[in-house]
Amino acid sequence: MKRQINRYRRFTGWDYAKGASLFITIATAPRRPLFGTITGGRMVRSPLGEKVAEALEAMPRLNPGIRLFGRVVMPDHVHFNCALAPGLDAPLKVLGGAIKRFKNYTTKLAKHSLELAERSSELAEHS
Repeated sequence: MKRQINRYRRFTGWDYAKGASLFITIATAPRRPLFGTITGGRMVRSPLGEKVAEALEAMPRLNPGIRLFGRVVMPDHVHFNCALAPGLDAPLKVLGGAIKRFKNYTTKLAKHSLELAERSSELAEHS
């Protein structure tokens, strides 16, 4: 059975060109703990988790008009709060574009990381 994707929840009566703060969650598919583990009640990031955190940190620099605060990387998802600056043209498209670039970049990193892990595993089996 194909899982239905939730539509973005947003306040339909709000003019986002006035500025807004939003809470965003992005999860791995299918909720694989690629970004690290919880050990002793603390998040321990994997190398991929570190790269994802760096990509989050870079988002405002690469996307003027978006400010991030309150971000956290968890084993299988990230949360962040973002503020859209007032006066942006098509602010939800600006945010959507920023999220799309973040997801494309981190997906490429994850695929590369998984390929390296598979190669390492194959080499270990043959030695």
